Amino acid sequence: MLVGGVVGAAAAVVVVAEARDWPNGGLGCPEAGMMYTDVITPGYRVVIEAGGTEYDYRASTRSSDVRWCENPPPAM
Repeated sequence: MLVGGVVGAAAAVVVVAEARDWPNGGLGCPEAGMMYTDVITPGYRVVIEAGGTEYDYRASTRSSDVRWCENPPPAM
């Protein structure tokens, strides 16, 4: 997980920044054992590349939570 201080801000590049309608509260990256609302959830996907690794973050427009998607599904 990309954490402040690991790489300088100048070394991080935004690869993807897009608004998305997620199929449910899992934001396209459900965690095992969790339950999510079964409603289309508007939000965002931001992918940052740093140190040769891509970090995929998801967010909902309905909360201030930002979630790191450790194992994102293949791109559609």
